[in-house]
Amino acid sequence: MRGMSHGRAVGGVIAAVVIGALTGCAANGGTLGASRSSGATASPSARDTPVVTSVGAPLSGVGTNPPTPTDDARLAVPEGAHTVTLSFSCVGTGTYTVDIPDATPDRQAGLVGACGSTATWTWTVRPTSSPSVSVVVPDGATWTATPTYSSAVFTSDSSLSAVCAGFGAAQSAVMNAIEGYSTAHAFGLEQWKSRLDAAAAQFTQLAATAPANDAAELNGYAAAVSAPQRTPDALRQAFFTNHLFPASTGLRDACAANQTPVQLTAEFGG
Repeated sequence: MRGMSHGRAVGGVIAAVVIGALTGCAANGGTLGASRSSGATASPSARDTPVVTSVGAPLSGVGTNPPTPTDDARLAVPEGAHTVTLSFSCVGTGTYTVDIPDATPDRQAGLVGACGSTATWTWTVRPTSSPSVSVVVPDGATWTATPTYSSAVFTSDSSLSAVCAGFGAAQSAVMNAIEGYSTAHAFGLEQWKSRLDAAAAQFTQLAATAPANDAAELNGYAAAVSAPQRTPDALRQAFFTNHLFPASTGLRDACAANQTPVQLTAEFGG
């Protein structure tokens, strides 16, 4: 299921829209989609090959209630393009999710951001393909997205990818402690506490080698889930209302931009 990071709807009503883009004019020295010269036997180095971009027509929409997903609008990726970047803004309150499902078939969820600002997200795409773009925004929120196709190749930061995977594992451990105790009734209070303490240790371990800002965020999660005054009901509510783990933070947004968003694995249900 694609959607919010948790794999379930949390908070207010959201609307889902699938939108398509048209290619537009060229910029930065060339036109994507032009015929290639024949006889090339190897890809030249990035130093020898200029990056060519093509800007698509702006897209816009308004969140509705109930959700109204469609699947017939698609991007028109020109020949020579290897990536598409969406400049996305959402006017309203709450969070949004944006994704190109065809480009990320193994991923549980889209990229999550907060309405009220502009963000750019980049995906790898196949030249001349026509993938759909999925947008989920709060009811009544307006959004705009402008696609830019590029001949540049997208490469994830492997060290950040490892941190993002660890973040997902630690947050999953918190979720499974909450769900195992409060919903599945699979264990008692002592195991609930020990599971949360283990999750806190995972966050602390990640923070030990993370940059200062990310370390502060990770240590904050560790402190929250291991606080002596924690209670099952309060922690569960904080988790599923995004107060414990906000949908948009410095590290979470960096993971999304790296195309390695924080993913959760459910031990109890899903």
